Amino acid sequence: MDEENCFSYRESNSKNYIKPFIKISKSDLNDERYKSDMVYVGNPGLLPDCIGEVQSDPNINFKILNNSPVPISNYCGSCTFDDYKKFFRMAKCSLVDHSESSSSSYSFKLLDILYSGGNPVLHKDDDQFITDIKEALSGKCFRGDFMAKEEIANNHTNYDRMSEIFSKLGLNKMSKMILDSKGK
Repeated sequence: MDEENCFSYRESNSKNYIKPFIKISKSDLNDERYKSDMVYVGNPGLLPDCIGEVQSDPNINFKILNNSPVPISNYCGSCTFDDYKKFFRMAKCSLVDHSESSSSSYSFKLLDILYSGGNPVLHKDDDQFITDIKEALSGKCFRGDFMAKEEIANNHTNYDRMSEIFSKLGLNKMSKMILDSKGK
């Protein structure tokens, strides 16, 4: 799918691959109503089986958010993108499953967690995942292992990706106009 005017979010080998990005949020993300110990946004079927150990613990406030209803404990429904960021910000840790994390790039979800000031816990292997979750619940911060919010805001926004698309299409003036409007 390397046609001149075709772009892809999924095919990272494509010359017109669109890297993940965030939508800049102007709302206040510090809202106590969104507070929890752990939050996971996505299909809970993608979480590893080991998550059952913490999911069933009545002392852990674990929220699962997904666009479609799922018959699982901890399911809380779906919400807006800005509300997702509030959940990420207010949770002690935000879970990122192995299919959403890669050593070579950041996923949309990981960028949103980092931009919101959340504490991402990535699944690499089952034992380490449970250890990292328990450490995050005890106050350990994992944000330092990733890029800073400022770098995300400067280089990984919807404005940056739109500008790249217009540039690849040869619309350089429009590309520049989009970047110029980013800070407004």
